[in-house]
Amino acid sequence: MDYKIVYKLVFCLILVCSVLQSGTTQNRNTSGPPSFVPDSLQSKQGSTLPDTLKLKYFLLSDITTYFDFKDSTLDDFFHQYDPAKRRDIDYLNLGNAGSAARNMRFESNPYIGFNSGFNQYDLYNYTLEDFRFFENNVPLTNVFFSPVGGQQNFVIRSDFTRDFSDNTSLSLNYRRIRQRGFYANQLTKTTNFGASIRFKGFNDRYTGFVTMVSNVNEEGQNGGILIDTLFSNPLYANRENIPITIEDGQTRHQQKTYSLINYYQLNKPVQSDIQLLLRYDFTLDRRYYKFTDDEVDTEQDATFYRQFITEDRGIRMYDRVNKIRNAFFAYASDGKRLNIRGGIVYDRYSINETGIGSSFDNFFIDFKGDVPFSKSLSIASEAKLGLLDAGGDFLARGSLNIDLGKWIELNGGAGFFRYTPNLIQRSLVINGEQFWNNAFSKPIGSDFFGSFSIPILKLRGKINQSLITNAIFYDMDGNPSQADDIFSATSLSLANEFRYHKFGMENYILFQIFNDNIYNLPTFHSKHNVHIQGYLFSRALFARLGAEVRLTPTYEGVAFNPVVGGFYQSSENLEFYPMTDIYMTGKIDKFRFFLRFENVVNLFEDNVQFQVVNYPQFDFKFRFGISWLLFN
Repeated sequence: MDYKIVYKLVFCLILVCSVLQSGTTQNRNTSGPPSFVPDSLQSKQGSTLPDTLKLKYFLLSDITTYFDFKDSTLDDFFHQYDPAKRRDIDYLNLGNAGSAARNMRFESNPYIGFNSGFNQYDLYNYTLEDFRFFENNVPLTNVFFSPVGGQQNFVIRSDFTRDFSDNTSLSLNYRRIRQRGFYANQLTKTTNFGASIRFKGFNDRYTGFVTMVSNVNEEGQNGGILIDTLFSNPLYANRENIPITIEDGQTRHQQKTYSLINYYQLNKPVQSDIQLLLRYDFTLDRRYYKFTDDEVDTEQDATFYRQFITEDRGIRMYDRVNKIRNAFFAYASDGKRLNIRGGIVYDRYSINETGIGSSFDNFFIDFKGDVPFSKSLSIASEAKLGLLDAGGDFLARGSLNIDLGKWIELNGGAGFFRYTPNLIQRSLVINGEQFWNNAFSKPIGSDFFGSFSIPILKLRGKINQSLITNAIFYDMDGNPSQADDIFSATSLSLANEFRYHKFGMENYILFQIFNDNIYNLPTFHSKHNVHIQGYLFSRALFARLGAEVRLTPTYEGVAFNPVVGGFYQSSENLEFYPMTDIYMTGKIDKFRFFLRFENVVNLFEDNVQFQVVNYPQFDFKFRFGISWLLFN
């Protein structure tokens, strides 16, 4: 990279910092520590927030543990609208928000029994387990909206909650990503909706939830661009003019889940006592996975799809999976550190692969226990054992936690697992014909992990080593393959925050080592967020102005196969590119906003970043977003 570009970026950052610094000079005599970021739910003079506001939430998987709803505008990720980047370590995607994505960090992600294998949109979707049910004493609506490049590209999020006088409560979660993109056939549409109604018995012992969760993911599949040398040509300033590989590929994943969750408290509800509960779940889950391309008669179609073109009428892959779940659990919890759960789960899967039917009976025993021994010492354990069609699957995990307050917190442990290969690895049906039917051995492996946090230094880290026998991956041809040798992956991630007066910085670093990088993951990645913050306009506006830089050295990347929704091996290098965004966030009472200039490096050079082979990230763009917390 040309050093002149680096100098220009540094100059822009200094200029931006100077503007904010000059605007906040008159407010140097502020109350509280200079690095303090007020939460927008905190009452202050002139605020219109309710004086007795109570705003917490719990997850449907455990109603005894409450979490504070944090509404701080100037957190580290408010300015990020894309779920792939609203985290310490990014996910990699196809260049558009809502597109197929995968974790940059290797994780074993073991499960019991059945998995479809179509997980490229899991990042965006709601699940019953992570559905947030808000507990509050006033009606609440929290809305977010962010457009870019006109009305065809936007992200919307909204949460609503309300308690009623007849011991019922309503909680709604909604998210919509619609990104037409800037290249041909790149449209993504993700719609997530969750609604839950809570019923409480008059004796306060029974609590029931009727819940519906809907996830719809749609994406135009263009196979990436054909030529990567046209970016500096004025004729292709409109990126839709750049030739793409395929023009008619379309993916749609749809899931509808309906659930009745019942809790019954055995002992008299007393907040300070250990709560003993029984829980029964009944769930209906209907989902399908579809990919179609009706025109596959060109030479570039043949080059891209290769063996997946089985006839000249196009490609059609359609899998439908229906699940019925019955689950029973017993709990002991103090709502804080003690949480013990044991139960049995039976899932009945009915599978239809374009006329080829099958079933899977997934029965397993489930245990989870978090037990404190003292104020600073606790253990956590998890165990699952599969039976019936899941016979031989297991997960056992345990860890020890030492918490010495502001000085240090240490956690370490190990996990062991064995699981059934997912559906798409075992079976692929194209146009009604079995394309592959693999009898893979079950992967078996171990995870050894540790983490630390030093609050006084605002430093935390995590280390993990995974060893997997019979690891499954997609090879250079896009076919599932099983590794001959034991696969080993070791990762270390670090996160650090630094504050000095109005200046702040967050750093996130990932190191990874593989004995054989069969998943073509980067071995190093870092993200750096540098900013200054303070009050403006007679303390009416609290603002942050900063720059975020994401760095990944050159490495062998992956290609993407839309037929099976999988990332597969490639021999092409993804070149180093210092993706840099400059942003401003602000907060006025309950109203929050951000302004961001994305990929400012593109102003100085014509290169484009790739996170997946042939799928370019966006050029320089201006984007804004607003969020508003409404009561009553």
